[in-house]
Amino acid sequence: MQHGSVLEPDPDHRWNDPYADIRSMPIEEVVSRIATYNDTIRALWSHAYGWAPDDAAGLLARARLDRVASLSLCLSLWTEAPEVEDQRDGALILGWANLGALTEGTMQWFLSVYRDDYPEDERLVMRDGKRLEPDALVFERLRQLFARHVWTDSEKERWDEWLDRIQARRNSIHAYRDREIGDLGELHRAMREYLAFLRELEGRTPGYPDGAQEPYETPDGTY
Repeated sequence: MQHGSVLEPDPDHRWNDPYADIRSMPIEEVVSRIATYNDTIRALWSHAYGWAPDDAAGLLARARLDRVASLSLCLSLWTEAPEVEDQRDGALILGWANLGALTEGTMQWFLSVYRDDYPEDERLVMRDGKRLEPDALVFERLRQLFARHVWTDSEKERWDEWLDRIQARRNSIHAYRDREIGDLGELHRAMREYLAFLRELEGRTPGYPDGAQEPYETPDGTY
């Protein structure tokens, strides 16, 4: 597995234990879990008025979490290479664009959940003297905000490198310019890492109201 992978074995065993199961899953199961997870996040957080802070609830009510859920299902399009050789680079580029859009949406969702803690004077959230809400931030600003305000020093070394790679691969959608696109195996590793990313961020959300169905990965409501 390439250097810098979030799921790369760690000598002290502290980083990988929560994600050990993901490494051995068939890629189809990884995609199914991502789709279920994002759909249950949508179901809960799209209707957060009354138990989440008003600013956060307002942002999440207007967010298209349904499209994030739909894009999660579309990852199934990239589990196998096309039979037609000439379609393979194009399919890989579209797969990276799909995963990049999901990653961006997940970061925007997380910052919206914590809208009350959103930095007010951080230059990364300002444009032309006006403050940008999380849903208006581009990938690069999101990545830098996470590096400054979300990750611990030990987390930043791995997650920021992963986010930088996802951003670079996603930008291959601008196909006229020569960019590295990796291969299908790298895309599948990144999908696994995205499931770990979802777990990491959803696990940091505040407590849910009594009786609420918390987000989950599998049809029986568990990991």
